[in-house]
Amino acid sequence: MVGYSIIAARYEQIARKEREELRRVGWNNSERALARYKYISNLASQTASIIGRDLVLFDIGCGLCNLYDHINLTNRNNNFKIDYRGFDISSYLVKEALASRPHLEVIEYDFLNQKSKICDISDLSVMNGVFTQKFDLQHNKMVCFLREMLIAVKQNTSLAIVFNVMSDRVDYKLENAFHLSKDEISELMQELAFATYYIESIVPYEYFVRAYV
Repeated sequence: MVGYSIIAARYEQIARKEREELRRVGWNNSERALARYKYISNLASQTASIIGRDLVLFDIGCGLCNLYDHINLTNRNNNFKIDYRGFDISSYLVKEALASRPHLEVIEYDFLNQKSKICDISDLSVMNGVFTQKFDLQHNKMVCFLREMLIAVKQNTSLAIVFNVMSDRVDYKLENAFHLSKDEISELMQELAFATYYIESIVPYEYFVRAYV
């Protein structure tokens, strides 16, 4: 997928420049970042309870694996555990994640350009922040990137894929942000034959999509 490496490179630049952990993964508003983590953590814990067994979660574009801390906290009283596995295209971010959380399984992996395929299957695959910023990419290139990632990740997911994008229903669209309409989401869901999907607004000017395979 030509061009998507620009996004990975920009996030790596941010991680090298910033010092505070949430800012290092591109979240400048800590309250909104925590709201995203809380939403995903609650969803993972609830899903484990519903299916009645331990749940495998792939955090794709995991950055520094901040999500793991919130999942661990949220799920501590659940009878079923969350088997967290982090994936990132950046060797630098994987190294940094393992430096602070050495007990985790964090893998440098490019879902769109990898000769060896992942054999494991996740129940819940999460891409938090992977599609909120387009930086220098054109809108149509970002739509292609999203489509190709959904196709690739769907092959390794048994229940649902969760991702977020910026809403197009705003007074002013940020130049570097990826604003996607709900109609565009609907077209993608139909094109890729997802069984059903839900759109939820967790923080202002942004929404999460839960796409069930």
